[in-house]
Amino acid sequence: MMKKYTLQVSEKYNDNIVDVKGAPCLYVDDAYFREKMHERKDILAYSNYPVKLTALRMQWIFTDDGKLLLEAILNSSDLTIYNNKTLVVIIEFLYQYYKNRVLVTSLPVYFV
Repeated sequence: MMKKYTLQVSEKYNDNIVDVKGAPCLYVDDAYFREKMHERKDILAYSNYPVKLTALRMQWIFTDDGKLLLEAILNSSDLTIYNNKTLVVIIEFLYQYYKNRVLVTSLPVYFV
């Protein structure tokens, strides 16, 4: 994995996360940051954010073990588990991945 200390983008995702994107492998280069994360070093109006690049293998979350973990999180009444940074990244990744599917499949039901 490429060492990355700053990311120059137009805006952050939220206060704690600059961006969350998927990649088919752990080895990323400048082209990945330019094409997937929309980093533009040539535009001075873009802000330069300090980052700690974290890669997580996510394919396990789509297995039965991942389903059990997500169900346990859903059924938990302890809100301190959401302070776990890894869990926050997993939730943000899944939100981005499924957001449009949920809107397309569930939202039209409410307009009927």
